[in-house]
Amino acid sequence: MYRKRTGPRPLTLEPVSYKQSHLRVAQRRGRAADAVGGCIDCGGNASQWAYNHASEREQSGWTVGKNEHLYKVTWSPDPDDYDPRCVPCHKAFDLGRSDA
Repeated sequence: MYRKRTGPRPLTLEPVSYKQSHLRVAQRRGRAADAVGGCIDCGGNASQWAYNHASEREQSGWTVGKNEHLYKVTWSPDPDDYDPRCVPCHKAFDLGRSDA
């Protein structure tokens, strides 16, 4: 007999696409703007979930930005590998990485 699932779907940490990883973070953790404490770097208003580059399951690839340019990106399938950041801190964090 079929039973209706209650609660969130079990999380699998199999590889996912860059877009899927961001959708997964939003589904599991909500909006970055609603994160308690705001931006983890400056304490200001967070507006984005930023990958912390600490995952053992890190994936990388390419994505097309809003300006139609290709960008090399890294991501994780685990929503817990993302921190809330404001746009300036997110950019500074990513650009400050030696592998960026």
